[in-house]
Amino acid sequence: MNINRKIIAIVVHPRKEQVVGPLNEIDRWITRENPDADFLLFTYGSRYVRDDYANYKFSTLEEIIDKADMVLTLGGDGSILRLVHAIAERGIPIMGVNMGGLGFLADTSPESLIMHLKAFLSGNYIIEGRTLMKAHCVTDNHDFY
Repeated sequence: MNINRKIIAIVVHPRKEQVVGPLNEIDRWITRENPDADFLLFTYGSRYVRDDYANYKFSTLEEIIDKADMVLTLGGDGSILRLVHAIAERGIPIMGVNMGGLGFLADTSPESLIMHLKAFLSGNYIIEGRTLMKAHCVTDNHDFY
């Protein structure tokens, strides 16, 4: 086993049926090219994702936080924002694939997904840092974070 083998986690938006196409494409690419990586899959219980993918290990969010070298989100900016607080302390890079909408943070297109995965695995990528902001609002009845 290669000790440099990467672990890529894929996290899908639970209510977007469009995630199925990129998941199938990545699965076919893994079968065809056998990249030097293992792929974890976290679905938030999506009803659109089938459970018989041969090339993905279904995973928990905790396992992703513990093991992933990179997280690929299939969804949009909201998918990244939902995930970032859980993984921020580990500094795991996130590649967001925009499945519709504007995509300020999720700016990878489904069409360029495999090209970007190959670039990550070959070390040919740049990480763009982002600033996280935490707010605490107090009202008469509730605290909001």
